[in-house]
Amino acid sequence: MSTTSTPEVAPNPAGKRRREWLARGVFEAVLILIGLLGAFALNEWQDARTRAFRVETLMAAVRSELEANLKAQEPAATYNVEVAEDIWNKGNAGVAFIPDGTYTRGIFQTPRLTSVAWTTAQNEAVFSDMPVEKVLLLASVYDLQQSYVADVSALFNNMYAAVLVRPDADDVLRVDGLGQPRVIGGVLRDHARRGARLVEAYRSVLEQL
Repeated sequence: MSTTSTPEVAPNPAGKRRREWLARGVFEAVLILIGLLGAFALNEWQDARTRAFRVETLMAAVRSELEANLKAQEPAATYNVEVAEDIWNKGNAGVAFIPDGTYTRGIFQTPRLTSVAWTTAQNEAVFSDMPVEKVLLLASVYDLQQSYVADVSALFNNMYAAVLVRPDADDVLRVDGLGQPRVIGGVLRDHARRGARLVEAYRSVLEQL
């Protein structure tokens, strides 16, 4: 019977160190990854808060702007409808001329309607963080406002141009009053009613914001 013993395997310090370094490297890599993910999540959270605050701020400005426009347009629209109907009725009754000064506040009031907040919101690209339905709602009322202001401005620019070119002519608008009140009344009625519809649009949008 042999008494020779099995030789013991000598420890390998280099292999042990490699395993320790590998374990440490994996641990550090995991820590770095967790740190990066945490930083990314924090940045996303901060960015979401910043976008939400920006949307809230600009929407508050848009709402204030619409409220101011409504406050300005509402009494003007009421007055414009009354005057336009009166001119129209006088024309239908056979009145051929309405002297200047009959309407002490003018024949048509055009308050300043603004869209600064709306334009700023567009430029800041906040609508990508808003529901599409709300964006379309706001766009519709501002488009209606823009169209109304442009048409009224064009109407009166044409009228004043006619007065300057032919100040003494028997035209619908004269320096001393209104000729052909049925004609001018019909035109003003159309614009006055559009102004009244703009008021209703303001109210509807503000109720839904």
